[in-house]
Amino acid sequence: MPQTSDIPTPKLVIVFIRAFRALAEFLETGLAREGIQNPDFAILEALLHKGPLTLPALEQKVRLAAGPLKVAVERLRRRGVVREQPALDRRNSAGFELTEEGRTTITRIYARHTEDIETVMGVLTPDERRNLSQSLKKIGLRGERCQHARSKDQRGGLAPWQLRRATEYMADHLADFATEGFR
Repeated sequence: MPQTSDIPTPKLVIVFIRAFRALAEFLETGLAREGIQNPDFAILEALLHKGPLTLPALEQKVRLAAGPLKVAVERLRRRGVVREQPALDRRNSAGFELTEEGRTTITRIYARHTEDIETVMGVLTPDERRNLSQSLKKIGLRGERCQHARSKDQRGGLAPWQLRRATEYMADHLADFATEGFR
């Protein structure tokens, strides 16, 4: 098992996960205080920084499956912060953009969100931030390469979506078996 000179790698992963959870919970609480859910914030933030986007483009940007994404976009449309742009032709999907109210809302929320991020991350010096950024990029790229290699494994490795689907299937069927037993 590869280790650093002082900290065992599994311990480092546990520390990383706990830090991430603490940061994520703090930021999600801040968004909740603003009256917005995480998926809605992600959509509005993507539209603020990227401009009008189609549903497939939004799906890639916010990493949300098509079904829940459509529900969230519809919720934002009903609130009057997002509007649909008609498709230019039959081959293209309709796009979505911020309304003026949406732009005002997400600009205000994003400014407070940035302050919350700085509240936590401000504990790091500029050098620590740079080192952390480089280290996390290195880990992320390595994880992607390892996952890609695993999914291409000739021995039958599963892609993440396949693994999730198999797990859900097994959980449903095992739950049925646990409550009903063999028939």
